[in-house]
Amino acid sequence: MRPQTLLDSKGNEINFGYSASRPSWRKQNDALDRSSILESEDKVLQRGNRLEMLSTLRDLERNNPIARSIVQVFVSNLGQCSFQSITGVEDYDDIRNKLFRRYFKNCEVTGFGMQKVLQHIISDLLLAGEVFVLLTKSGSIQLIPSERIASSMDKTKMRENESAGIVSNRFGTAQAYRICQMKDGMVDESNASYVPASNIIHISNNLRIGQQRGTPMLASATKTLQDIHEVQTAYTAKVKVSSALTGFITSNQPYSARWDGNEFEGDQMRSSYKKLYSGSLLLLENGESVQTIQGGSISGVESFMTQLISFACSSVGITVENLVGWSNASFSSSKATREVTNHRFKQIREMLEDTFLRRLSRWRTYKFENNDEIVANEDREEVEFHWTRSPTLDRQRDAQTDALLIAEGLASKSTIFANNGLDYKEELSKMAEDRKMEEEIFKANPEEEKLAQIDAGK
Repeated sequence: MRPQTLLDSKGNEINFGYSASRPSWRKQNDALDRSSILESEDKVLQRGNRLEMLSTLRDLERNNPIARSIVQVFVSNLGQCSFQSITGVEDYDDIRNKLFRRYFKNCEVTGFGMQKVLQHIISDLLLAGEVFVLLTKSGSIQLIPSERIASSMDKTKMRENESAGIVSNRFGTAQAYRICQMKDGMVDESNASYVPASNIIHISNNLRIGQQRGTPMLASATKTLQDIHEVQTAYTAKVKVSSALTGFITSNQPYSARWDGNEFEGDQMRSSYKKLYSGSLLLLENGESVQTIQGGSISGVESFMTQLISFACSSVGITVENLVGWSNASFSSSKATREVTNHRFKQIREMLEDTFLRRLSRWRTYKFENNDEIVANEDREEVEFHWTRSPTLDRQRDAQTDALLIAEGLASKSTIFANNGLDYKEELSKMAEDRKMEEEIFKANPEEEKLAQIDAGK
């Protein structure tokens, strides 16, 4: 059966992808985007075409294991982020670090902590290409999906220099965003509010200079992911058919009276048997035999599927090994793959720091100062963000690398501990407590100290 396809308003089949979102652009080459560079954002990718692509990617992420795995690789490898104030004023840094640790635990209006917020942001960058963060008066943030930023269908209600829900000045800088309201679970484009750009953090994946709306990171792989989903469906159906075993009875006396129902009305005819059950016995007549039919070959699909998955992964800078692990890879190749992908995730972390976290920390610090929770400091911009790293296969070599960085003065102990998801001061306190507890135990029972030294190989 032919896979179900989506049609546009003219009844033509939609080929998903950024360049193919508007079939009217296609001339001789479907892969080329022939839109004018002079056109505004809503002309480059119209509202309806953007929603079609976003809906397709979100549906694939929900229903296709490969698309879901790609998103999960980014979510799991992004790591947790912690805030650190580095103004050099110890009391100020300690207070601000405590305030942000508390704030990061519940910073979004729906109760999400920073870890969950970052997971939603990276997911939307993959599937929608952007996410909008609303800075509320209460000091919390609210995540706004791409679908809710749109201009009115009535052009007479649009503001000057408004395009795709963004009002810009003559230099192309965003001045306000039009956020649509929700009605009965749907985006109501007729009812919206303009919010100043100073109250919105727009995190987007831009591919060209001056681009206002983000492009999904998986946009170029949309058609490939669609093909993977269709091949998986067809392959599964073929496997089910091929695994079915059909049996039938043959006879070298086809014209025997045994098969003539008119002469043997009182005897059960062989043709009345509907199914041969597993483990059952069947008495065959003289000259009869049982034959079976099995489905066709199902080989040759694996390599094609692997190629498609590789293309989809490479479009976002990861490999197939990131999806399935290292069971089929050598140690050296897995290390190299991990290094390459770690570099990719490092780029994403730096992008999130520059476009989101630094601005958020500046805004929230002002809030703390206005609420008299912290004394104002002109060095409030001096902050760092530490991320937990994805572990490699060789933890011992990781530890040796960390020790070398500290010994050569290339990284502080605070940074090394933060990269491993630990707070240096807290760990020092724990280690001091452990030493004190050991001293008390050994003082009360000297034999325990001797056993401990033996276990340590001393």
